[in-house]
Amino acid sequence: MISFGMRIMSEKLRMCYMMLGCGPSAISDYVIMPATPIVVNQISKKFDEKPKKTGEILKGKVNDIPISIIPSGIGAPSAACKMEGINFSKKKPIIIRLDYCGALDPEIKIGEVIVATAGLIGDGTTPHYRTDDEISIPASQELLDLFMSKAETRGLSFHAGPIWSHDALLREPPELVEKARSHGAIGIDMETTIIYALGQIFDMKTLAILVVTDNPGNNQHISQMKSFSPMILKNIDESMKVVFGMISDLAEK
Repeated sequence: MISFGMRIMSEKLRMCYMMLGCGPSAISDYVIMPATPIVVNQISKKFDEKPKKTGEILKGKVNDIPISIIPSGIGAPSAACKMEGINFSKKKPIIIRLDYCGALDPEIKIGEVIVATAGLIGDGTTPHYRTDDEISIPASQELLDLFMSKAETRGLSFHAGPIWSHDALLREPPELVEKARSHGAIGIDMETTIIYALGQIFDMKTLAILVVTDNPGNNQHISQMKSFSPMILKNIDESMKVVFGMISDLAEK
């Protein structure tokens, strides 16, 4: 049932509520967009105090700077809905995806960090927003440069390269791995490319920082692993510190 209040809202504000369960005031100038609940929980614990939840958004402060956590959900359609909701709010936040990915480069180890220089279209959602055949969508160069600088200062090792996004969770057969590698991908996930694509369309700066949980390039699949490497959680924390440092620098400008 649509309430009287929803009926009298503008179309854009109503769409924001539909996509995010709340209005624009819950969206800060800086948004962290994980896909998985475990990362949402890990990030929220690092806020100055327990963040307030409004709809699907957790809003709090780090070093007295307002930051919103907007979970993308799993997969490109879900992430697209969240990006559309932000756009309907008429806000233009900086969006940093912090979550997990698989590696495709055999040299990349579980628990290591990948920063996505570009998203490569392997999903079925992103092409609906494109009018050309280019499959590579770049990250914000400003955010990429800032991450690299901050990570090096903190001593956080990382790999930089394109991420292939596709639609099938835990389904990376050899032919898909080889196809993604042929386009230069060093990692694989489900959300980065649509976030980059809509960031570009909606004039929002975006960057994805991802911690490797498995390596389909080495035939190491997380569903077959007996334990969860402690390096994964450790490097989510270390990457988070870099992200908070980036936000502090951006807020000072």
